[in-house]
Amino acid sequence: MVQYLGNKTKGVKMELKNIEDCIKILKRRSPMKNPETLEFMHTKEEFVLGQYHHGFGTKIRNEWLWDIEKQPLLIKFFHDYGIIHADDMSGLIIKAFWCSLNKVEFDIEEKVKSYIEFWKRQPDMEYTFKC
Repeated sequence: MVQYLGNKTKGVKMELKNIEDCIKILKRRSPMKNPETLEFMHTKEEFVLGQYHHGFGTKIRNEWLWDIEKQPLLIKFFHDYGIIHADDMSGLIIKAFWCSLNKVEFDIEEKVKSYIEFWKRQPDMEYTFKC
């Protein structure tokens, strides 16, 4: 499991405002020589969410997303894009981090469209687990 998250900087609360702030924190906490970081980085793009939704994604959701009081500006950032499900938020963070490590362009507006389209195609599913 990838081990580089949290607000555990000796009592200093890190206020995350956007996806770029998340990437900065993740890069700071993930040494490039760490085998887990290298494994994450070398995962094929189409498999990265499937492999890291649990574990890494769970940690992102628990540390940053489930409690709106922990990171209200980050959650507002996603809400402003129409993303209200913590799974979708963590998925975007994971994808952005992967793209950053692999020097691949990350177009958040394009990625958000795919999440919005997914939910539009789910008329019987309620958009739950909102942050």
